[in-house]
Amino acid sequence: MPSVLVARTDGKDQSVPVTWTMRADQSTEAPKTGGDATAAHDDVEPEPSPSPTPGAPKKVRLPKGGLYDLVKTYLYEHPGESFGPVKIGTDLGRSSGAVNNALERLVINGLATKTCEAPKRFASS
Repeated sequence: MPSVLVARTDGKDQSVPVTWTMRADQSTEAPKTGGDATAAHDDVEPEPSPSPTPGAPKKVRLPKGGLYDLVKTYLYEHPGESFGPVKIGTDLGRSSGAVNNALERLVINGLATKTCEAPKRFASS
């Protein structure tokens, strides 16, 4: 199967853009270009991703509203303590950004309190 070669040609300065040229070729040698051109090889077919480590836990996708419930439960299991989204996200194995969104919704719904604005800290109400 022929591979696809991609040739990159640098512009002379900022006003001349870099150009890319694709071509099919039987060889694995870089295309011959003049001057200050460089070449890169990219196969059409990506390499197969490595198989997961045996015994490694697979992250389960939560149903809609699942993270909200997990964060709410986490806060209610730790009464009187304040946590940031990073700490909760690490403990739950979830994204700190998604946890922060859930915490902000809990505050809006009156189920949590923002105890500190910077750094963000939340506690159960």
